[in-house]
Amino acid sequence: MSGATPDNPLAATQLLSDRCAELGLPVWGLDARGAILQSPEGFGPADPWLRSGLLGDLIRSAVTASRAGDDAPPIDLIPGCWLVPVVTEPSQPEAGVTIIMALGEAIFDTEQFQAICASSQLDPEETKVALAPCARYRRADLEYLIPMLQWMHADLDKAVANHGALRDFSGQLAHAFEQISLLYRLGRSMHGLADPVEFIRMTCALLRETLDFEWVAVKLASDGPVPEIVDALVCSGDFSADQNKFGALTAQLIAELDTDQWTKLLECNESELAAHVKSQVVVEPIVCADKVIGLLLAGDKRGPDSEVTSVETQLLDAAADYLSAFLHNVAMYVEQRALFMGTLKALTAAIDAKDPYTFGHSERVALLGSQLARACGMDDAQAERVRIAGLVHDVGKIGVPEAVLGKPGKLTEAEFELIKRHPRIGYDILKDINLLEDVLPGVLHHHERVDGKGYPEGLSGENIPLLGRLLAVPDAFDAMSSDRPYRSAMTRQRVLNEIADCTGAQFDPNFADVFLTLDLTEYDALVASHRAQESEAA
Repeated sequence: MSGATPDNPLAATQLLSDRCAELGLPVWGLDARGAILQSPEGFGPADPWLRSGLLGDLIRSAVTASRAGDDAPPIDLIPGCWLVPVVTEPSQPEAGVTIIMALGEAIFDTEQFQAICASSQLDPEETKVALAPCARYRRADLEYLIPMLQWMHADLDKAVANHGALRDFSGQLAHAFEQISLLYRLGRSMHGLADPVEFIRMTCALLRETLDFEWVAVKLASDGPVPEIVDALVCSGDFSADQNKFGALTAQLIAELDTDQWTKLLECNESELAAHVKSQVVVEPIVCADKVIGLLLAGDKRGPDSEVTSVETQLLDAAADYLSAFLHNVAMYVEQRALFMGTLKALTAAIDAKDPYTFGHSERVALLGSQLARACGMDDAQAERVRIAGLVHDVGKIGVPEAVLGKPGKLTEAEFELIKRHPRIGYDILKDINLLEDVLPGVLHHHERVDGKGYPEGLSGENIPLLGRLLAVPDAFDAMSSDRPYRSAMTRQRVLNEIADCTGAQFDPNFADVFLTLDLTEYDALVASHRAQESEAA
């Protein structure tokens, strides 16, 4: 039937049957060999007679012997019973046929009517009453009835075809929307440069959700531009193959690929990689600076169509382009971050050169600050900002005279006022660096006290920015733990006791109490490293 769909090949016939039932016209659907695929229904007590085997045999024999077509004459099946055949797929070599029956009162007086009733064990009088509403036509009525039925069938056939086309188009549109949505989400997520593995993992997961692949993976080269993720393998889905071997095979493929080679479809009988995962594998190169730095791979195609389509390869190609752009941005970010951190270390080195008694102090405060931040529930990104704040918190000491910084005795009031200026000096030095904007409160306020007796602004309690309250604890701890011109380092226990005693006055209890629980093993190792460096320098 024209416009028939795979899940409902008799769609138009069924619609025609429903319409004809209201006119008292039973409908049958036959295939090209005359087998009945659909029988009348909806005629109540008359259904058993219309669906009887003997009547079906008569219809099949008559249709097989006749010429079916839009211009075919009606078939006189028995007196008072006529068949109107309509070819349901005239363009097909094995077309089906829709049969419409018209009945007249004369049928009730025939031997065939009685025989059909007997074959189905039906009472003739009861069956006559049941069929009486249908027996309303005459042979002459067919002249007008046949064109109407054929037009009705053609219209319904076209409606079904249009519905099928619309449904297919809607499916294609929905699939295209999913693909556009995927690319949009990837584009919106490309800002997460600090966690490239998470972006790659999300990309694989989204591709697997959108496409009919059992797994999607990304393999990065061992000499890629982002040191933190070289040789990484990220996979989403049911990936049961040995990952070590998979990694080795993909690394070999990366080495063989040229940038002018695009999509590869690896077959099991031609590729060791495809044979290893036991499926076709689509491979898209990930390129950065004209060099293949990784692969986007998808395999084990599922769904009704096991063949990889051009739409799927195009989407994978677009996703690989996103990954290429993202990793290029990550490489630039890593380079800028390294330059930035190098600048910060140069600043701390300048402080160390100016005040040798505080050598390594900023690095140790940075370490303790980041550990304290994590212990207080901050995430890795927040802890990293605390670490940076620790590195630069004393940069203002550059503006304090060396004679004051290194004075072995007690400072005069005027000299202490010079010392108290260093948070403000540090703030002024760093305030125009956009990348440090969020750490400036730690630089300016790490010498404030919760009782309001600190400097430079004498803030108290929670009026002190969080970063200032946090850094105050590790800053004081390291200062008391280190030799200074005016005193020797305190013992560990005494330092911890001092912090405990000053909690609530000098230190915020939320940070001081947690600090007292930290494991200081890494801090002690850093102290030893700094002492070794000082010895070598001496």
